[in-house]
Amino acid sequence: MWILSRLKDAFVPGGLRPRKVLCGLNRGLVMWLDLRHDLQRQLGLYEREISYMFRKYARNINTAVDVGAGDGFYTLYFLARTSAINVFAFEPSEEARRRMARNLQANGLDLDPRLVLDPRPVGAQTQVGAVTLDSIWERVRTPCLIKIDAEGAEANVLAGAGHILGLPEVLWIVETHSRRLERECVSLLSSRGHETVIARNALWRTVLPESRPMPHNRWLFARVRESSLLSA
Repeated sequence: MWILSRLKDAFVPGGLRPRKVLCGLNRGLVMWLDLRHDLQRQLGLYEREISYMFRKYARNINTAVDVGAGDGFYTLYFLARTSAINVFAFEPSEEARRRMARNLQANGLDLDPRLVLDPRPVGAQTQVGAVTLDSIWERVRTPCLIKIDAEGAEANVLAGAGHILGLPEVLWIVETHSRRLERECVSLLSSRGHETVIARNALWRTVLPESRPMPHNRWLFARVRESSLLSA
């Protein structure tokens, strides 16, 4: 790993500037990237393990929800690559929202009327200053795809989504940040009649790992058990 890191530093140009994404979900879109840190995004390797789920189930959606939108990687995908007529992006970090604004502008999507950007954190009803996912449930038109990357608050996000969890044709893609949180999320989703599938990290990640702030990072997919989408 050390050798690969040194080679990247030696041969990959640094500096944050707009660059075209070469492969993957956002192929052809422009993002502000520093290749010393974001090379996998440009090459289409960023979170590659879950890209097939986005391609397969986001194509015909009416609503997309991006909880923990960050610099807008998936928000861009929802706006540019899907049929979503409503895209809700939640991102409490001011710096991340600035990066997202630049990425949206670089692709002519900064004034897209489908996008609703909310700067509040998403959580449970009892959390001070947070908004729940259920705050938008009356505006959700199914089919709907909800992506959650809440940096350890994923169980709280689900706890505040009781109404949406009862809607048909909603697919959940949730990043979990510890084994305990993964168990909590699976238990909560299962209790509401959802089938869950864990996405395992690819074997090649031992050679090309992603930089993660926590030792346990995996994704789970969930859908109501009556649906056959996950088994298709």
